[in-house]
Amino acid sequence: MPGARIESYDEMGRQKAMGTGQITKMGMALAAFLALASAAQADTYFFRYKPMVNGTTADDGPDTETGIGITLAGRNFSFLLGNEYSFDFKTLATVTGGAQPSDFAWELSTVGAGHAAPAGLTLDGGTGVYSGTPTTPGDYTFEVVATHPDTNGRTIYTIKVGAAALDVVQIAADWEHTCAVTVSGGVKCWGRNHRGQLGNGSTTSSNVPVDVLTLTSNVRSVTVGVTHSCAVTTSGALKCWGGNSYGELGNQTTSAGATSSPVDVFGLSSGVSMVDAGQWFTCAVHNGAAKCWGYNWQGYLGDGTTANKNEPVGVQDLSSGVSAIEAGAGNACALASGTLKCWGGNNSGQIGDGTTDAKFTPTDVLNLGSGVSSFSVGREYVCAVTTAQGAKCWGLNDQGQLGRGTSGNSSTPVDVSGLTSGVASVSAGSYHACAVLTNGAARCWGRNDSGQTGGSGSNPWGPEPVAGMAPAQVQSISTGGFHTCAKTSEGAKCFGNSYSGQVGDGTNTNRSSAVLVRPN
Repeated sequence: MPGARIESYDEMGRQKAMGTGQITKMGMALAAFLALASAAQADTYFFRYKPMVNGTTADDGPDTETGIGITLAGRNFSFLLGNEYSFDFKTLATVTGGAQPSDFAWELSTVGAGHAAPAGLTLDGGTGVYSGTPTTPGDYTFEVVATHPDTNGRTIYTIKVGAAALDVVQIAADWEHTCAVTVSGGVKCWGRNHRGQLGNGSTTSSNVPVDVLTLTSNVRSVTVGVTHSCAVTTSGALKCWGGNSYGELGNQTTSAGATSSPVDVFGLSSGVSMVDAGQWFTCAVHNGAAKCWGYNWQGYLGDGTTANKNEPVGVQDLSSGVSAIEAGAGNACALASGTLKCWGGNNSGQIGDGTTDAKFTPTDVLNLGSGVSSFSVGREYVCAVTTAQGAKCWGLNDQGQLGRGTSGNSSTPVDVSGLTSGVASVSAGSYHACAVLTNGAARCWGRNDSGQTGGSGSNPWGPEPVAGMAPAQVQSISTGGFHTCAKTSEGAKCFGNSYSGQVGDGTNTNRSSAVLVRPN
């Protein structure tokens, strides 16, 4: 059988390698080079075969060329401590010339300055699957080597293993504390706790999440006010804890002391679909009716009076058909049959009826009709998402919280600059607001002295992106007094003021970009 001299050249005609081989009647064995480089980089090698006679190349012999190339897509990895992962490196390879990624043996190498692999993860040499549970946080750089008979290819990858994040289904932020419902159905809270608002039986603040007593499972949703918190169970019962100076816990008592564990709200042991805690008062939807209790100056409770109530009372004209309700610092709103109605204090135009007069009973917001899909009540202002997916706000605008790009209050809804479409939800905090877009991005505006809009600059008068959030990872967002928290694809993230630990990352350091909440 004749021999063959194998010469390899790149696409520019430069010789890459030389050797000898045998050509048989059944075919030939070719070395597949795996050019493991960054995304969009690949080398294609062309192998030229010249017949050999008695060990000498016949230079005048015919040339035969075959191309084998492989492209390995670039990939940045970000893993969370304690989470299980499995990734197939073969999915990054595109092979031409007849070879397949499954033809290679795979190896992870830490040879080289600064190279190391995260503990708890291994690469399967036969399949190229990298799997396991990372146990140590840090930034790791290592080489992945793919080997085919007589040759190999390699590239360098970096994996960031971050601290484990609290995995949540819902999150709520207010003045100086935060609570969330975990994937296991329990409630955890963190931040300031001087009135027992964390619900863990103490009045000690915490910069990491702590369990709320008796609510470690079967919870549907949670809400937080300035000094109290409430949760709805999966059976529709309502429980509250924390400050109760004005009867905001709804258990027929009023106390200047702390109630640091959950108590039942009177008359609401079932049938509650949602609850929202405001500043010293609370509102809920019970069997389709709006009910409120607690502080009632300027008609916050919507019952036509200004008397405080320590148990739920019905909101006038909203005894049925209510789908959503929210309580703010001094007013409340409810959505009934797509129509938004507000009541309470109105000195900044937050009722949205074109006046600045307080309203003791629900009043229609002007120019919205039945075109509201969701809304959020802040401190003397309100924001809503229309059925056309646009964001509108009205009321106080001294810090740019209306997002209109200019100063000046408005007693009727105005468009949020640049957000006339593509908005999924909005959250109004004390002096800043944020929106989640339909593409999973977050935008915030308003007061930013503690980084609560996710930027380090001055107050943005219009929506701006949030630092530390990937473009498509935000699922919901909640604005507090001077901080913000979000449910993301990576877990719970918060940013802004953390004087009392309300960011939840284990420190009391303010954050101008989003950081993961520790699961503790």
